[in-house]
Amino acid sequence: MREMEQKNPGNHIYNECSDGNIVEIDSLPNTMIKYYGSDSEIIVKGDINSYNVKHARISVGHNSKIIIGENFRVRFEIQIDARADNTSICFGKNVNIGEINILGGDEPNLSLSIGDDFLNSLGCYIRLADGHTIIDMRTNEVINIPKSGITIGDHVWVGYDVIILKDSSIPSNSVVGAGSLIANHFYEENSIIAGVPARIIRNEISWNSSPIHKFK
Repeated sequence: MREMEQKNPGNHIYNECSDGNIVEIDSLPNTMIKYYGSDSEIIVKGDINSYNVKHARISVGHNSKIIIGENFRVRFEIQIDARADNTSICFGKNVNIGEINILGGDEPNLSLSIGDDFLNSLGCYIRLADGHTIIDMRTNEVINIPKSGITIGDHVWVGYDVIILKDSSIPSNSVVGAGSLIANHFYEENSIIAGVPARIIRNEISWNSSPIHKFK
């Protein structure tokens, strides 16, 4: 795939304003964008001033789409590798990222959905595909083809150094413990998920972003 310049014709960045108007813009603050095809879209919702990013690197493939909800904040850094064809990445509103690396690589037709009110710490890796092929020697079949994408619900808090692998999901109102490896679908909301590999270690919880001494 050939890397193209940021203002490459056929690729677009739009600001979907709060009043419903859609305005095409040339760039995003503190964000480096590289294109690997045409017909891609990056859509930022809400007031463009609510796109509060310290540092971002985004790679966008042919016919790919990245949607960023209003009040999007990155405290340190985000890297999005969506350089393969037909990649779809969607962030809800009020997303607050510490540091995150989203890796799609060369595998086409992958998707990631992160819901509203997402919060994470540092050192988070999200892998939409494994990156290399694993083959069953008895049948010669590929056994690690991505199938369902990654879905993270609303109001999820992801701790330090978490890895989220392909074909996994995290339910709404949940907490993922530091150092966890998410490699499965979890469906029970209001859970604490932790471990390597991760499992539900407690349910019927909620969480609040306020410091403990202020919340009490």
